[in-house]
Amino acid sequence: LLAYQKLNEKKAATQKEIEKLNQAIQKHNDWLVSYNKGEKFECIGKDFSMYDLSFFSFKKAKLNKCIFHGSNLTGANFQETELEDADFRKANLSGTNFQEADLENSDFRKANLSEAIFFKANLRNAKLCEANLTRPIFIDANLDDANLFGVTLSDTLISEIEIVRSLIEKEKHDQYSFAAILR
Repeated sequence: LLAYQKLNEKKAATQKEIEKLNQAIQKHNDWLVSYNKGEKFECIGKDFSMYDLSFFSFKKAKLNKCIFHGSNLTGANFQETELEDADFRKANLSGTNFQEADLENSDFRKANLSEAIFFKANLRNAKLCEANLTRPIFIDANLDDANLFGVTLSDTLISEIEIVRSLIEKEKHDQYSFAAILR
């Protein structure tokens, strides 16, 4: 009975956290549409593990060091968002927009990044080990020092990216000519 009561208390606390997050995101969206009048969403080091934040817009927010481990972020918008040192391990990021996002030192190990957009994104020193990269878009992205070991690349659009000193598992991707597409 005590364990059941604690579980219900945890669910209620999580629901309150999600309500607070919804309110903060609404204020942030109001800030976006009112041309920077109101509250910009800034949240440093917050733990959003296992949250369902699908289709949320975090555009231009500051979310450095936040933890999204195992979260559902399908279709979320992180355009122009600061996400340095963010933890996206095992998160579902399919269809997520990371256009011009700062993702330096972020961790995407075993994340689902299918159809994610990384146009002009900074992924310097990011960990993408064993991530699902099916049909993502990497255009003019910075992948310097990124770890791409064990990623699944399938129908990946890669154009004009920076990829110096990055780890790539050659045996797994012999069908791709990285030299031809990387400058």
